[in-house]
Amino acid sequence: MTLPLTELLLGLDLATMVVFGMLLRRKKGLRAAVICLCAALAVELAVHIANLLLEDIWPKCWGPLPEIQ
Repeated sequence: MTLPLTELLLGLDLATMVVFGMLLRRKKGLRAAVICLCAALAVELAVHIANLLLEDIWPKCWGPLPEIQ
């Protein structure tokens, strides 16, 4: 994966964690921590699937990805 795309996806992951943290600020304890962790894991799974699609599945089915300049 290219560096700018990786940085963008990691930034989205961090933003998701911050938003969920703000939404759950009133809820304390283990439940809020578990919900934030699940949200972060969901974003990481989406990043992994996007990476798999772009780097492994796409070239095999439709040829190489176009170069971005």
